[in-house]
Amino acid sequence: MFYVQSTALPSSMTALVYDQFGGPDVLALRNVPLPEIGPNEVLMRLDAAGLGPWDTELREGRWATGKERFPLIPGTDGAGCVAAVGASVQRFSPGDRVFAYRFANPSGGFHAPFVAVDEAYVAFVPDQLDSVTAGALPTVGLTALQGIETHLGVREGDDVLILGATGGVGILAVQFACQAGARVLATASGADGAALVERLGAHASFDPRRDDPREAARAFAPEGLTAVLANAGGPALAQIAQILGPDARVAVPSGVRDLPAFAPGQLKEYSATASPETFERLTTAWKRLQIILPLAHVYELSQAHAAFSALERGGVRGKLAFRFPHPH
Repeated sequence: MFYVQSTALPSSMTALVYDQFGGPDVLALRNVPLPEIGPNEVLMRLDAAGLGPWDTELREGRWATGKERFPLIPGTDGAGCVAAVGASVQRFSPGDRVFAYRFANPSGGFHAPFVAVDEAYVAFVPDQLDSVTAGALPTVGLTALQGIETHLGVREGDDVLILGATGGVGILAVQFACQAGARVLATASGADGAALVERLGAHASFDPRRDDPREAARAFAPEGLTAVLANAGGPALAQIAQILGPDARVAVPSGVRDLPAFAPGQLKEYSATASPETFERLTTAWKRLQIILPLAHVYELSQAHAAFSALERGGVRGKLAFRFPHPH
């Protein structure tokens, strides 16, 4: 297959892989062949990649189709430079600075120094965005923006509750909702969590482990919440569901568990979509709003077990990421 590359490429790479579904113990570092690129694919040399709950779900087999071919490489998003392009690629050239998101990428995941991705899922990185933040942004950024804009239609004057507001999606959702002119009530555990969501622009917050969600919501919006973005299920969401009016809108990113019953048609479960248009909306929002995405911790790939363990313990303030050092 004809393709264009920037420099000589290695024939193999050290990637994070798993040979069966399971817990963090199935993960291993292994030397694997460099991905081959198809005519519409971009080969990215990654500087950084994101890490989120969806990576755990994929590794555990929650999204298994029965057609998987092991070993699999985890990871759904990342950023770096274009190393090579397929013969039919028009939008990108070797050396371009890009980021990408694709869930269960057919050519392999992003927890590796190189990844091959269809160009439809790739976009140029804004100049203002550093490489590690760019690698951590696509999944959470697209999920948050599409939840607030597309599925909830948040607008000026809305009273919006963001559950799970100190995680990657929640942090961005608070900012997108505030910029839309909404009043935002955010969940946050502990003084540090409350301080974080206040810095992001939330008008009020409560601790779902300590406070009654119904009382907090009624005090914030006596006439009722307009919209809810639920990045977490469980008791807090169940209590909120009891007091929602019939016109309130609820959006839940795919993979959130323990959902209560809602009024017919009230709940919208969704997955983020990547396209040139959705990436353009994300990059425009980032540049216009000067969005904050705190990085809780940045790991080397050799620290994968520690990274996934931290993720699965919960309580992470911000986003986790992997960094890929490249020898020069």
